Amino acid sequence: MKKFLAISLFFLFPFLLNAQSNNVLLSKFGGAGGFEVFYFAPDFSGLNSALTQSGLPEMKNGILTYGGGGYSYILFIPNVRIGGVGFGGSKSVSNVVNNYYKSAEYHIGGGGVTIEYTFPQIKFMQLSVGATLGGGSTEIDIHSRKSVASWSQIWNDFNSSSEAKSYSIKSNFFLFSPSINGEILLSRFAALRIGAGYQFAVGESFTAFDGIDLSGVPSNLNSQSFFINAGIMVGLFVL
Repeated sequence: MKKFLAISLFFLFPFLLNAQSNNVLLSKFGGAGGFEVFYFAPDFSGLNSALTQSGLPEMKNGILTYGGGGYSYILFIPNVRIGGVGFGGSKSVSNVVNNYYKSAEYHIGGGGVTIEYTFPQIKFMQLSVGATLGGGSTEIDIHSRKSVASWSQIWNDFNSSSEAKSYSIKSNFFLFSPSINGEILLSRFAALRIGAGYQFAVGESFTAFDGIDLSGVPSNLNSQSFFINAGIMVGLFVL
């Protein structure tokens, strides 16, 4: 997918130069904001190895996150727009193993500043290339408890050493996400936005027990991922 984005940007670059040299084209203006969904496809293999050893099913496919953002054109740089975006979502697996209910939850979230260049409009379609620069985090929560519970048992376990266990593994990282986005203009005030990109997780580090550095994390467990996004934007568009 990284090669796909690089090749796409390579072929689109001549159009960018042509747009800059064409004195007839005017800088776009306006702005928009709205709701978007992002589908990430992280590598779960390192996590799945630990899950299956604990009797839990694997986490398959990707993870759907929800969020949104907005942007506004900066007229002193033709056709360039600056904005922001944010997203978050989770998925989970669970199973009963030897009379214990076990579960694992994977959470991911992030956001940042976006900068995009918009190419000359083709009828009711406008195409932009750009990137997001910001920060993100992941959290893996794992739980194990007896599959049958009673009121008295809960309070007895709370007041003594308990066999129930819960752990949180967290990571933080800087994100850099080059992307391509297209907007199908439904009217002067609404557009359908679709896009794709790749999230690079820079300087990612894992901790447990509220901040203790975690060693031995599988090398393929990270937050880098190809993603696709879609949403509805409302604002002021040039038709």
